[in-house]
Amino acid sequence: MKLSREDEIMKQKNGYAAAVVFIEGTLMGSGERVVTASRRLGLEPILIASNLAPYEYQGTCTKCIECDTKNYAHVSDIVNQLTGYFHIKGIGTTSDFGLEVAQIEAKNRGLPAPDGVALAACRSKAETRRLLPEISPGNYVLNSPEDIDPIKHLLSFPLIVKPDSLNGATGVASCASIEECKNHVGNLFELLKHLGTQRPTVLLESIIPGREYSVECFDGVAIGVTQVQMKIDSFVEIGHLFPAPLRGEDESMLRGYAEQALLATGLTWGAAHVQFRLEDGQAGLIEINPRLGGGHVPSIVEHASGVRLEEAYVRKICRLPLGDCLEPTKHDFSAVHFRTVNEQAVLRRISLDRALKSEGCVYAGHRGGVNTTWSPRGSNHDRVACAIAISTEAAEAERRAYAAASVIDLEWER
Repeated sequence: MKLSREDEIMKQKNGYAAAVVFIEGTLMGSGERVVTASRRLGLEPILIASNLAPYEYQGTCTKCIECDTKNYAHVSDIVNQLTGYFHIKGIGTTSDFGLEVAQIEAKNRGLPAPDGVALAACRSKAETRRLLPEISPGNYVLNSPEDIDPIKHLLSFPLIVKPDSLNGATGVASCASIEECKNHVGNLFELLKHLGTQRPTVLLESIIPGREYSVECFDGVAIGVTQVQMKIDSFVEIGHLFPAPLRGEDESMLRGYAEQALLATGLTWGAAHVQFRLEDGQAGLIEINPRLGGGHVPSIVEHASGVRLEEAYVRKICRLPLGDCLEPTKHDFSAVHFRTVNEQAVLRRISLDRALKSEGCVYAGHRGGVNTTWSPRGSNHDRVACAIAISTEAAEAERRAYAAASVIDLEWER
């Protein structure tokens, strides 16, 4: 990596500017908002990513550097060079793809970070099932496609097949027969091999009934519960509502289970997004995400309650006091609704004007620019655009978000 002349000028003018390094990030929502929060705190945000092209908020970062972020040595070398120009106050990420390297790099430099063992436990669904059997679905762990044959007589269909360590609904499928199951298991191991997963693992799980919810947590404490809307016949999340309009006993149960899960895995430092399904007072754990929630979840939390999760995260990784970040200042409802791609097409035109003028709309945005080719992937990467709305009533916030998202003008060429 060669640092630019601008870095030399900054050093001469300001001395070693205080900076925070983000290794990968979400392409919408919290990825951009932690950069904004960093600037509010007087920090220079630096982004390191394997492919910078999709990051439309590059212009708001002080510096963007492209490298193979799976290569720990390469990332460490870049951060070493950055220390010649910046005072690195913190290293973090808002993306699943940056969790391990950010944790290792921060710990190696004496900077705040979650515990590595806890992070690994949360990243592995098989390990969370082992640690929390009482709230987890029945499951079988496969370390190769051949592992399914000795247990096929034990399987009951339909069941869920999912990769052990991927998130965002990537690779998750409901299989109705042993043939479907074997085919999808084989495809998943090929995918994990392609991604360079060192110890690929696939889970076969009982279906957890009910509606999906997530509990947003910080430092092992539940902040609130988000209601999730799923795409029909899919595991892609197309909407979120905060706070979830739950009965008091159900909300208390989900909060308690989330805190129990974080304690069991040891993740009592920083942000966490714990997902459940709930039906008739019975809850089942889906996964523990050791990061801020995706899909604009921290945004709707702030719009509804005033709690600033992204700022709290930046403060945490930079060893700054949290102050009043986690204190609620209002009690409204906020919802986000997403538009998704359903078939391969080229996006030729985008307009947010009508959405932004919709009742209660406080944000409308999109991922990818014009002339971008989209193909359905069956994951959260299918989300093209979204709108966020607020109201004093839960159902009205959802209605407003849906209405605003519906009038985002997307012109496709198929």
